[in-house]
Amino acid sequence: MLYLLLAIICSSTIAFIFKFAENRNMNQYIITSSNYLIASTISLFMIINNNLLKGVVKEQSFLNEWKILLSQNQYRLSSYNSVIWGIGL
Repeated sequence: MLYLLLAIICSSTIAFIFKFAENRNMNQYIITSSNYLIASTISLFMIINNNLLKGVVKEQSFLNEWKILLSQNQYRLSSYNSVIWGIGL
């Protein structure tokens, strides 16, 4: 429940920041880029701090698994390649 409350507060805060920046004719590109940079940094810190990548082992190359994924409806990427997919997005 705490994380839900924090998510609501952060979402509301960024909406206020965007509105404030719009009223002051600030560069929206910088505001949006800063938002993504801060969110990515916090996420990386949480992943490292909570040891979430422990036990993730490379089984196949991403491209090989991607070919299998495209050819089979029920296939799922391995943990390692799911991380690669997430970073690539």
